Amino acid sequence: MAEGGESGSAATPLTFQNFLEKMRHPSASELVKSVKSFISSFGSGTVVDAEADSARIQEFLTTTEGAFRGHPAWRGASDDELDASGEGLEKYLMTKLHPSTFAVTGDDKRADKHLARRAAALRTFIRPEHLDIPAHFRVETSWRLAEEELAKVNHFKAPRDKLVCVLNTCRIVNNLLNTAGGNKPAGADDFLPVLIYVVLRANPPFLESNLRYIARFRRENRLRSEAAYFYTNLVSAAHFLASCDHAAFTNLDADVFEAHMLAEGVDPKQKPDDIELGEEAAAAPERDASRASRTTQAASTSSEAVSEPLRRENARLRAELEAAKRSLEEKAAFVARVRDKWRSVDDVEVEGAASLAAEDERGGVPLPYKFAYARADDLQIGDVPELLAGYKSLALQYEALTRGAAAMLEDLGGGDGGARRSGHLQGASKDEKGAGGRREGEVADVDGLATFAPGPSAAASPANAAGAEDPFAGLVIGRTSDATSTRDATFAGL
Repeated sequence: MAEGGESGSAATPLTFQNFLEKMRHPSASELVKSVKSFISSFGSGTVVDAEADSARIQEFLTTTEGAFRGHPAWRGASDDELDASGEGLEKYLMTKLHPSTFAVTGDDKRADKHLARRAAALRTFIRPEHLDIPAHFRVETSWRLAEEELAKVNHFKAPRDKLVCVLNTCRIVNNLLNTAGGNKPAGADDFLPVLIYVVLRANPPFLESNLRYIARFRRENRLRSEAAYFYTNLVSAAHFLASCDHAAFTNLDADVFEAHMLAEGVDPKQKPDDIELGEEAAAAPERDASRASRTTQAASTSSEAVSEPLRRENARLRAELEAAKRSLEEKAAFVARVRDKWRSVDDVEVEGAASLAAEDERGGVPLPYKFAYARADDLQIGDVPELLAGYKSLALQYEALTRGAAAMLEDLGGGDGGARRSGHLQGASKDEKGAGGRREGEVADVDGLATFAPGPSAAASPANAAGAEDPFAGLVIGRTSDATSTRDATFAGL
């Protein structure tokens, strides 16, 4: 990491270990004493002033690097070697001073907590389309690589090493945009939304402190060109997430934005100054004088009064959300059960036939149809019109129920909802008919029921050819039967 070419210069000719070896040279003893003396005297005050600390360290780095040029240990060194020694000095110094300079002020801690909480809440409902990120830029593999690289920023203590993590993150995003855009250079309008979404998903701890640490303690003359550009973009992304409202996103209503944020326990209008640091920070010695006058009992009471309604509202919204989730899960389970049980109209018919069979076994099937229990020799000529009208009515009802059940099953996604027993009330296709719109040898449709007439041979229908069985074939209503009845094995005992 330390050897990465973040500044855009040629390969570094001097590593950090080389710098340490030079500092161990007897001629460098005074330099070593100077560095150690600066480190030991640093942070001895009771009040932390980050800007003053930054100025002190920047001045010390400039003075000490200037001393390298006339020192015997660097006699004859090139500009690149002197620059590499300056990098080594910065890394050594800031690694030692990291505990005293990183995330030590109240402002830094509040900003970290504020950004982390908002990013965690936003991550639950913000999607790429809310940031107008085109579909061809949504490459999960590249996004994940960028997130992992950004998360490494907390693995290092030197400002340069942290900055390299920032650069690697931005370069991954930039390469993604260039590749997905047909090797066309990506503009800021494309780059920043994707970077914001990557930061939102990664949400590394102490992001604000890391950005401020780099700005304060990275040598000013080395934070330039590509490094400065990508660093500025990351600062912009962090600022966006820390301050955005619904208007910053596409197709997101204010009430929806506020409801989601409150459901995660975040007040959308809260500012970093309103963040409470908790018991651990309160018990620590007060090191930030600029905040001392604000930690009064009145402020504490006011903060508690504001936060209590938010906690109650958060609890209510969470309860409603859990209830809605349970309701959706129950409905999904019901639909899944129906979908598995009723996959076609045939399944509905089989279930109905089984119900009739069970009722018949218990003592008969009382059907409200006049001729349901009649035998052939019970019929008279005068019964034909009424019998025909009843047949037509039942045929039309059967067809309507069949089509309605098929449509219902299709809406449920339950397989082939339109599958039904062929040979029952099937209409003849046009290509099966001869001249005049009728099959060869078919009589004219004088009563309008040709649509529901069976084909020339039900046994030759596609379903019968496939071996499909009529679940009603063996059901004999009223326990009377014809010698010509065909019984299905399922209903053989009826």
